[in-house]
Formats: sequence, C-alpha cells, structure tokens
Amino acid sequence: MRKAWDVLEETQQILERVQKFYYQPFTDHIVPFLHQAASNITIRMSQSEDTVDTDLVEAAIQKFRRSGHAAFIHSLPPARFSKTFSYMLYDAGCKLFRLRDRQGGVSTSTASESATEVRIRMTNLLTGLERVGLGQENAQRALAHAMNKLLDTFISSHYLKVDWYTRTSVVSDLRSWIENGFCPLVELVMECLRCDSVTTQPLQLKQWQEMALARLGRARVGNLFDFVINWDQSLGAILDLKVCMNTLQ
Repeated sequence: MRKAWDVLEETQQILERVQKFYYQPFTDHIVPFLHQAASNITIRMSQSEDTVDTDLVEAAIQKFRRSGHAAFIHSLPPARFSKTFSYMLYDAGCKLFRLRDRQGGVSTSTASESATEVRIRMTNLLTGLERVGLGQENAQRALAHAMNKLLDTFISSHYLKVDWYTRTSVVSDLRSWIENGFCPLVELVMECLRCDSVTTQPLQLKQWQEMALARLGRARVGNLFDFVINWDQSLGAILDLKVCMNTLQ
C-alpha cells in the first residue's frame, strides 16, 4: 500500500486537468452570457445590480461545479477510493508520529521524509482532492477509519509500553498525545477538506481521551497474567489499569 500516496496524487492531478479543460469554455463563453442575463433581470427587478448579478452568476457557477464533482465521484470505485484514502491518512499519521507497532503489524520508515515534508505533502494532496470534489462524505468516513486505526497503533506502540524501570503510569503521556498530537492532526485534515467543524470541542476531546483510556485498559488486561508473575516490576502497568478503570467509572 506504499503506492497509495502516488495513486491519489495522480488521480487528483488528472481530475484537476479535466476540471480545468471543461471549466475553461464555461468561464470564457457561458459566464459572460450569464452576467448579461443577470443584468437584464436586475433592471426589471429594480434591485442592486452588483448584488443580483453576483448572486445569480455565482449560483450558476456553483451548480456547474457540483455537477462536475458529482461526475468525478461516480467515476471512481467508492470502496477502493475510501480504502486508499484511509490508508494514506493512516500512513501519514504513522510517519508524523514515528509510530511502529510492537506487535509487528506496522513498520513505517521515516528516514527519507521529515515530519514537515510529510505534513506539506499531505495537506497539498488533501486540498487538491477537495478542489475536485473528493473531500465529501467518503473522505470523512475514511478519515474516521484512519484515525481509529492510528489510535490503536499508538496504544500498541513503544510510546505506551509498560514502564518496567521507573514503574510509573503512562496515562499522562496518552492524554497529552490525544490533546497535542491526535486532535491537531484531525483538525488539520478537516480544515483541508473544508469540513463544517474544525476546532475540537472540550467534550469531543474528553470522549477521545476516554476512548483511548478504554483501549489502553483492555491492552493491559490482556497481559495481566504477565504482570502478576513479574510483580513488582510491573507496578507501572497496574497503575495504568487503575487510572483507566477509575476514569471510566
């Protein structure tokens, strides 16, 4: 799936060229005619010429653009697009946060790309996809799937491994990442896709933190037998579990 970025970038570039090809005649020949027609209507309605002219022409342009975007959406296989889009977002998150799944499920190398380069490439791709109408519901559902998977990967990553040395809880690290890493990434993606709600609300932040704590708690319960055997070096894991349970209660 390393080619997901390339596939989406190529798709976006092709659709943007097609969009420009079809929009140019519309802009050159139809829009001037619409301005003239709108001016005639304005005279009959005795309203502000600039306001009526702009509103009517802009409405026609938006309708034409929506029709083109609908054609683009229907021209792509929805399941494949959603899967590719979701993986791209997930891969971007793994690269940005330097994630590696300790269970062997994920191995992302970031040696060739800095976090800044990944962020710039991702935002350029997302804004490009939004320009050709591919930032709608399918993209937002793919975002939800990608962020759900990213959260699981972070919890199973080296960042939240049991602290066998200082024997302290890692819950504060998880809370900090949700607030200062996970949420800003979601907000950035939603801003690029021009979603209605961009800023994370306190209630939503609390819900994400509780969801993360529940998953951390399940992960610790799954290895509870090992923690009992290795007591008291496993005190950190028990404290993680205690905080998770108390918070969720």
